[in-house]
Amino acid sequence: MKWKITLLYIASIIGLLLTVLIVQVAIVTYFVFHNNKLNHQESSPEEITLNLKKQIQWMNGNFYLTKKGEHILTHNKAWMQIVDTNGNVVYNAHTPKNVKQHYTAKDIVFLYKYSVDGYTIFVSELEKNNEKWSYIVAFPYQRVSRFLIYLNINNMFSLYPYGILMLVIAAILCVLIFAYGVAKYMARPVWMLMDNITNLSKGIYEQKSVNKGIYKDVFASLKQLSTNLQELDKKRKQLDKMREEWITNLTHDLKTPLSSIKGYSELLADKNYHFTTEERAKYAKIIESKSLYIEKLIDDLKLTYQLKNDILPLNKKDTDIIKILRDLIISYVNNPAYQDKNIEFIANSTSLILKIDEKLIQRALNNIIINAIVHNSSGTHIKVDVKDDKHAVYIFVEDNGRGIPEEELEHLFDRYFRGSNTKNIEGSGLGLAIAKQIINAHNGEIHVQSKWGKGTTTTVVLKKRIN
Repeated sequence: MKWKITLLYIASIIGLLLTVLIVQVAIVTYFVFHNNKLNHQESSPEEITLNLKKQIQWMNGNFYLTKKGEHILTHNKAWMQIVDTNGNVVYNAHTPKNVKQHYTAKDIVFLYKYSVDGYTIFVSELEKNNEKWSYIVAFPYQRVSRFLIYLNINNMFSLYPYGILMLVIAAILCVLIFAYGVAKYMARPVWMLMDNITNLSKGIYEQKSVNKGIYKDVFASLKQLSTNLQELDKKRKQLDKMREEWITNLTHDLKTPLSSIKGYSELLADKNYHFTTEERAKYAKIIESKSLYIEKLIDDLKLTYQLKNDILPLNKKDTDIIKILRDLIISYVNNPAYQDKNIEFIANSTSLILKIDEKLIQRALNNIIINAIVHNSSGTHIKVDVKDDKHAVYIFVEDNGRGIPEEELEHLFDRYFRGSNTKNIEGSGLGLAIAKQIINAHNGEIHVQSKWGKGTTTTVVLKKRIN
């Protein structure tokens, strides 16, 4: 796969280079062979020299230059001389000082081949009044330059195919080397991305990264994805561990009441043993209690599943939240099992109406308050305080009991989680998870603050209906 990507890059770069080369050759060819005209005048110095012949006129035994001819010389910063057959200059136009006024045939040849005094010389011939005259046109070296190249035509054409072949081979090698280097450089980040993705698929979260270049954002996003997956994997493992522990605890919690039910049932069914009415009632009560515990455990499992998958319809209606809390507190105060706790209820209103599912909210609040009651030692003070403003109702369940270790706070609302202070207390580990799911289903909030050895405060926020 890596070589396929590299070859793709190489092919792309070669194609790009060839395209650029063809375009450049076309442009150079155009400018070399196209006769470009400036201001509708021929730019070739040879053609300018030849065309000046038409602008040289003869009148009354003297030469003169037309206005167009004068303009051509001025435009090209050139000068001109006309020479007779004896080499004498008979006419000057725009000629600088110290320019020769007599030329030999050798001088004319020398002038044509080489630049003289910063000028490139062109020579042509004209015929006036049945006589032949030579004329010299000089262009500044900065504008027109001439270079002489000597070629052996026979050798050139015999070596031409080999030269072209060598140039083509050299060009191809250069392009391939350059394309391979560039392609390898460009493909390296893609290779790294492929390695990173392959590692992610294998559960390896170490990521190679690039901090610059066009792939920088891609690597940053992939690194963030790797971090998120690593966190999710860590949470999944923690959840699996908690689930295993929960199954172990649940098995124990089910076995204990089932053992009691089985034992007392077998005892009551024993024909060889005669029970008094009080004994039968006592054993039946134990069987009923254990059965109710198992039923509640199954209901908790069913409820948390329904809430988690959002398949439990909420039966919302106007309900007095103060009445729900007051009834719960009264039931706790009158329960002999909770007589060792000091339970206090405070509310700044006698009635607060919210649109809620009464049974579910009652269950959530019961789970929260019972959690504070059963997981604290005798003599603990538990205060349930209700306050409200124009936006929401705030329920505070505060105790001065054992508190919760800081490392357990983040898992408090996780399903199956049981704290370190619950080992000798029956429970499914679903109570607070169910409470949070119910509160969230009502668009509410629940928060817990606790310090080990000082107590815990649980805050429930339920929003009021805005008309």
